Amino acid sequence: MELRQWRNKVIPNFEGMRTNANEAVVNAKSGKLSTMRSATGNLHGLSKDMDGIGWEWWEANSALWDNYVEHSNLAEQMGDNIYKTLAGYWRPGSILKESITGPVAEAELIKHLKPGGTMD
Repeated sequence: MELRQWRNKVIPNFEGMRTNANEAVVNAKSGKLSTMRSATGNLHGLSKDMDGIGWEWWEANSALWDNYVEHSNLAEQMGDNIYKTLAGYWRPGSILKESITGPVAEAELIKHLKPGGTMD
């Protein structure tokens, strides 16, 4: 694929997908899930399209590849956690481990405590 094609087609498509994904998160938090369905469809299509391209193109920018791998691994863990939640696989208390949730902000947790609840 030529650089011109990346600049004129691929990069604008990726930017549009990123905007759509960000909108989907905002809308999902307010209960509107249709944007999320659209965003996941975009990402599924991209995944299928990548099968024909291969992975050699990443070699052009190792920092970009490292960033992709880091975020891909995080997305995979998040997806696995969602699956385990929907399937009811969590043992009592296991969901509270930072290895599962990621870093936990105390200020965020405090907002969710019941009246009289403590962090202890």
